[in-house]
Amino acid sequence: GGMIEGIPELERFKVVLVVRDPRDILVSDYFSIAYSHAIPDGEKKEVYLARREAALAASIDEHVLQNAERLRCVFQKYKAHLFPVCPGVHVARYEDMVEDFAPWLDDLLAACGLEINDTMRRQLIANHEARRPQGEDIHKHLRKGMPGEHLEKLQPATVDRLNSIFKLPLSRFNYKR
Repeated sequence: GGMIEGIPELERFKVVLVVRDPRDILVSDYFSIAYSHAIPDGEKKEVYLARREAALAASIDEHVLQNAERLRCVFQKYKAHLFPVCPGVHVARYEDMVEDFAPWLDDLLAACGLEINDTMRRQLIANHEARRPQGEDIHKHLRKGMPGEHLEKLQPATVDRLNSIFKLPLSRFNYKR
């Protein structure tokens, strides 16, 4: 969603920031808008349908480049408005959750000062594993869920451009360029 600004006394809270490689966010955004996201009712319907039409009319490379600046601004807001106020923010990377859930969960619980029993921990790990897609289905919200997808879906020139646009967040959150 992005940075929520104006939270009074934000520094008093335990803050968890879930991040994902911005290049993969943009790939996921393309498939969500073009194929899987439910069409909203009411006044948002026409705006959404226009976005879907634009996504379908563009290549995935065109779509991600058209939306990169909007996403870069989200990461810029974290840098400007979150980290200076909450230097102890716990960063939980999507990729770590997907690839190695148990340590990701343990780190999250520790950062939040929470404890769970072994039964609950095993159940959370089992639930996570059960939700993993077995393949790719572009019509589902949880389409594939694998990190590094930008490397297989995008042209090398597009990846290079995104590496440049997202140089700071890629470095900050330890994503390979």
